[in-house]
Amino acid sequence: MHDHFASIKKILSDEFGVNPEIITLESSLVDDLNLSNIEIIDALSILSKEYNFQIPDDIDIHNITSVGDLIIFIEQYSDEI
Repeated sequence: MHDHFASIKKILSDEFGVNPEIITLESSLVDDLNLSNIEIIDALSILSKEYNFQIPDDIDIHNITSVGDLIIFIEQYSDEI
């Protein structure tokens, strides 16, 4: 989980300009980190390339609300490949 967190933190900082000091597992992607739904999808796309998984067509983006949810998503779908 730590490796995923570090990777997500770097992506959110580098790609979306989020201050890495405010990123925690509990950080809300929308409320705390000010990401739009499109930016969350972009982050998932970047993560899917890094961790070699495909984003399901039926994904409900509204279920991914925190940095911790991104980690759970990675762990769930990268193991299925």
